[in-house]
Parts: sequence; C-alpha cells; structure tokens
Amino acid sequence: MPEAVTRRGFLVGIAAGAVVIGSGARTVWGEDGGTFAPTVWFEIDADGIVTVNAPKVELGQHIGTALAQVIADELETPWETVRLRYVAPDPRLISLGVGGSSSVTNRFEILSHAGAAGRIELVKAGASLLGVEPATCKAETGRVVAADGTSVSYGEIVRRAHVTATYDKAALAALPLKPRAEHRIIGRSVPALDIPGKVTGEARYGIDAALPGMVYGKLLLPPVRRGARLTAIDDSAALRLPGYVRTVGLDADPSADTGGWAAVLAETYPGALAAASVVKASWDNGPHAAFDDAALAAEAMRLAGDRASGVLILDEGGVDQAFAETGRRLRAQYTSSIAVHAPLEPMNALVGPVGDAWEIHSGTQSPEDAVALVAKLAGVPADKVRIGNCFLGGGFGRRSDLDPIRAAALAAKAAGRPVKLIYTREDDFRTDTCRSPTWQFLEAALDDNGRLRGLTHDIVAGWPGARGGTDDLAKGIDGRSPFDDSASDGADFWYTVPAHRIRTIEHGLVQAALPPGWLRSVSEAYTCFAVESFIDELALLQHADPVAFRLAMLDGAGRQAGDNPRNRDGAKRIAAVLQKAVETAGWGRDLPRGRALGVACGYGLGRSRPSWIACVAEVAVDASAGSIDVRRLTVAADVGTAINPRNLEAQFEGAALWGLSLALHEQAGFRGGAVEQANFDSYTPLRQSQVPEVEIVLVSGGGPPLGAGEPGVTVVAPAIANAVAAATGLRLRDLPMTPERVKAARG
Repeated sequence: MPEAVTRRGFLVGIAAGAVVIGSGARTVWGEDGGTFAPTVWFEIDADGIVTVNAPKVELGQHIGTALAQVIADELETPWETVRLRYVAPDPRLISLGVGGSSSVTNRFEILSHAGAAGRIELVKAGASLLGVEPATCKAETGRVVAADGTSVSYGEIVRRAHVTATYDKAALAALPLKPRAEHRIIGRSVPALDIPGKVTGEARYGIDAALPGMVYGKLLLPPVRRGARLTAIDDSAALRLPGYVRTVGLDADPSADTGGWAAVLAETYPGALAAASVVKASWDNGPHAAFDDAALAAEAMRLAGDRASGVLILDEGGVDQAFAETGRRLRAQYTSSIAVHAPLEPMNALVGPVGDAWEIHSGTQSPEDAVALVAKLAGVPADKVRIGNCFLGGGFGRRSDLDPIRAAALAAKAAGRPVKLIYTREDDFRTDTCRSPTWQFLEAALDDNGRLRGLTHDIVAGWPGARGGTDDLAKGIDGRSPFDDSASDGADFWYTVPAHRIRTIEHGLVQAALPPGWLRSVSEAYTCFAVESFIDELALLQHADPVAFRLAMLDGAGRQAGDNPRNRDGAKRIAAVLQKAVETAGWGRDLPRGRALGVACGYGLGRSRPSWIACVAEVAVDASAGSIDVRRLTVAADVGTAINPRNLEAQFEGAALWGLSLALHEQAGFRGGAVEQANFDSYTPLRQSQVPEVEIVLVSGGGPPLGAGEPGVTVVAPAIANAVAAATGLRLRDLPMTPERVKAARG
C-alpha cells in the first residue's frame, strides 16, 4: 500500500474500499507490454503535471476527458496541466467497461471525492511548507495560497513534502465538494485530450496490435447465424498456398456463440483471405434454416394474441375497468426492422499465449469479462490473462459481445500460437448481434369526449439481456417472472394517465436464431417511436395541439415526480425540454404545402437514471414519390450537470443522425436463418448528402450528470412520423419509413 509522497508523484488511490493518498508501488501491465507505476485515479509529478488514469475504455465518446475534468475541477489544478492515460483493468478502478451511457453518471461521485481528497491533503502539506495553519489556506489553480498571499505550487509540494493519509468510505463521502458556482473546469468545453493521438496515428486500436509469432485468421461461417454444426473441412487446395498454416473448427466453444464456425490461419492476412477462398467446409445447418421474416412476424402475432404470454411490468389505475366503462377505442400496431451495428473499425481480436501468460489485444466494451472468458477457454488462472486498453473504432453495443475474442482464443489454443482474427465487413454483418425486430400493440380507451381513460402497450421483441440466462433479469409486478428491461425501457412513460398497463413478451425465435443484441439507445428507439406516435394520434382525435396535449399530461403527479436524485421532477423536466425544443424550432409557424413540423419527447436510459430529451423535426414530403426530406432537427436535452457542453452537443448530434438513419433507411431482412444483407451495398445507412441541419440545445436541469451518448436517438423517428402525418395525413407505423411504405400508406 502507498505510504508517503515521493519524487515519483503525489497519488490518490482506491484499494480495499479506501481512498489512499501516497505513492504507488504496484505495477500494472500496460499497452506496450511494459510496466508503469500507477496511482489509482491520478498522480501529480514534481513539475505539477496531473496524469489521470482514465477508468473507462474509449470508443469515440471522449470519456477520459470528461472524467479528467471532474478530477481536475475538485483538485483545483489548471486544465493545461492535465494529461490522460488509458490503463489496463485493475480491481481498484472498478470496471473499465462502457455501455448504457453510464460512465460519467457512475463515476462522477467517486472521482469528485478523489479530487477533493487530493486538494485537501495538498492544502495541508502546502500549509506546513508555508508555516501556516491549513484553515488559512486555499487551493487555487495548482497552488496552495495562504491568507497573506504567499503560495507554493503543487509541484513544489510533491518535491518537498512527506504526507500519509487514508480515507475510509464514510470519510471520503463526507468530504466537502466545491459548490457548483465555483466549478472552473466542469462546464467548460475543453478540447478532448485523445484527439491529437487519433489525428497523428499515435492512438492504438485493437486492429493495430501485433505479437511475436502470431498468425492471422479469417472466419469461415455457416449459412445460418446460429445452430449450425461443422461436419467437414477440406483444405487440400489451401495446402499449396504459401504461408497457409491450418484451418481449425471452433466447436470446442462451450457456448453457442461460435457454433459451426471455423478459422483459416496463415502467416499473413492476405494469405488467410486467399486460403479461406479455397478451403471447403460443410455444415449441418441445424433447426433454424427455415426461419425468415414471415416466420418471425407470424410468431410475434401469435405471442401477442396469447394473453398468458409475456410478463406484466406495469399495471396501475384499473385498466380493465377503464376499458369496460368506455366504448371508444384507438388501436395501433407499430413495427421496427432488424438493424445492424457495423462499427467503422472491423471487429477484431488478437489473443494467445505469451510466455507463461495469455494476452488479449482487442477493442472491447467489456474488458474484465474478456479476461474471465479467455481464462476459462485457455484453462489458466485469471491472473495469467492480461488485456491492454485499446481504443475502439466504434462500439454502439456491438463490442460488448466477445465473439471475436472467443473465436481468436479458441483458434490460438488449437494452434498453440497467438491468433489475430480480423472480420471482413461481410463477416461482421453475418455475425452481428443485431437489434431485434419488434412488434408493438397499443390500445387506448377513450370516454365520450375523446379523453384518455386507459392505455395498454404490448411489446414483442428479442431480449438481449436474457442471452446469458434469466437469473440477473428484472422481475415483473408479480415479483417472480423475469424480464429484460433493456427490451422494454421507454414504454413506462412520464405522462400521467388514469390507467396504464405494459406487457413485455420475449420472442423465442428471435432469441434462438438471430440472436438479439444491444444497439445504441436499445429499446427506447422503438418504444419511444410507438408511444410518441400514438400520443400524436390521440391528440389528433381530440383536435388538440400535440404540444399542449403532451404538456397537460406532464404534470409530475404521483410516481411521475420521480423517486431518486437522478430522476427527480421527471415529468417536469421532460416538459421543460419539450418547451425549449418547440420554442427554438418555431412551433406553429406557417410552412409551405407538403412541409410540416412534428414533435416527440421522452427519456433515455431507463426510468431510474434517465436523460430528458425532445425533438422537433421539419420535413418536406412528396407522397406520390414516397420521399421524406428531413430539413431540420431541433433537439433539446437535459443531462443534469453538463461536464463538457460541446462534447455533449457532439454526442447528441451523432445520436440524432443515427436516429434519422434508423427512421428512414436502416433495415435488414432475415431469410434462411440469417441476415440477408452482407455489406453497405444492400444495407444503406444515412449518407452525408442526406444530413439535415441539426441544432442542439442543452437545458440545465442541475443535479448529477446523466448519460448523453444514446438518448438523442430515441425521439427522432417519432418526430419525423408525426411531421409526415401533419404534412400529409399519412400515419406511418413501421420503421424504417421507406418510400415504399409512404406509397403504401397513401393507398
């Protein structure tokens, strides 16, 4: 354990539940295979340079910069002195994994207190050097300043002082934090610290890694996504190619993730591609080869019609009575297609034995899980598996799955050498854990005046969270039945309605044959589409302005007031972003024929830690041609305390454009037990020429920082659909809203 400040650095660390201030002696394996002496959260050297150990992986969200801002602000050090170091997993850093836009939210408190602990101990040490009482000193921009104006720099304190201090959890939590008004770095749009390395090529991605003695691998995949069994390999033609090593089947995998896969190994990647083109593999395609879109849809309709299926996750206000007492109904069905991740950096992994240990080099959203997996597959203790912290060339949920690491580890075990496996784009599409297709059924009970009395919402979808079993899933209102909340988040809206029921239903065929995965914004992208489109339909029935109709139900009554510091005043905060979005977009202004504004609002990331979001879409529609031209997206968001406003705006811009892409373009078909599309020639996301004007407005709601990477996706599709309805009277209920679907709605 650390004992004293030395010339190597002033450290703040966490181990065994305590924050420790002193010098670190423990070494941790680094990206280059060497060692470094880390602090746990940060260190200060004799020149006053603060190096922050980024406790997360970087996949384009500049997470290290935001976390460094939190520490630097509480530490009271100038931003110009801050450096960033992405480190390998260490139990004292908790988890490096990312997902669900949770990194800043979940690390804000502990990093704030770590910075505060450093500031307090620096003030004590600085006061001792100045010969005054700590109470008469303050920390200010990298210096400890006494009441008489004399001061000493952090660097000098590191050079001269000798300090030992330990905080337990209670003492740490009791440390005073700076008032929000005194934040100097939190709330500033500082440049991201990782950008220079990405521009110069210094940044290291998984695909850049190399190890001595490694071979390259190219996958051979069966015709179906899941359920196949490899029956034969004929590599006689490949044996004549220079550099060819061997072809190994991956059926030793105890899971179904790589069932039926094989890896062709060669000394070079071009050699592996060439060999794979002539190796002949045979498969038993298993039970899923007959599944297609029609089979999935038929099963969804059957499940929805079976009232005994699924899990009730909300049932309040007497829904059955509300429907029995009212005669008017509004029913609607909404669907969304399969969507793929397709991150820019192809999926890849380099795994294998190095000396008496195993190494993993791969951009992954789940590094600790990767270590545990390779240890299991290789049959070695977990402390004999080490992983570098590589940058990720896009993740969006795809890199939370470990299939390339699993496949590379199995191949390396068979070959006895490290294997670098690189997916082609076709491999990526065929192995993707896609966003599930969905079917949603909403019904409203209306009184004689058209007012809403009750609402039911049934959701049929694959459950990505259930792929590892159901033990860790949420429980339904009966307290027993497991369900995957990541397949239904967003349905439990913040509107006050008299009676509300939600049923979520696992689609077993999707689960078995696709399988489903988490894609940016996960369920909220399709549940918000259904809810916010349906709300607009209800407003139309009452001849009400869609904004006024929503605001009337966002009254914050009862449970809609929130139940924890992250979601407190929930409905009111949605109302605030809604009002800001429509004000900014000029709601109610006159537009030419065929053009209109549409609105949607809601939240992302679940009710317990939501971010609040609203969107106004301005569209021009040519119904005869089936074209929807999105001219402008205005997005207002409340993410609590904004750490880096410009980076938040960039996150919301990217999310809005992804939402636009999913709304109008992205769809994959399912035929013969596999996704039909294999590359961007047949799967067409948003193109640069189709990007509209996007305006992001941040609404300062205060409180803890909330997630930003995903929520902006959610409200774009319903805002566009509502704008199309306003412009043409056509109601589009299927995603994506393609020209063919516009024409079909026209009749």
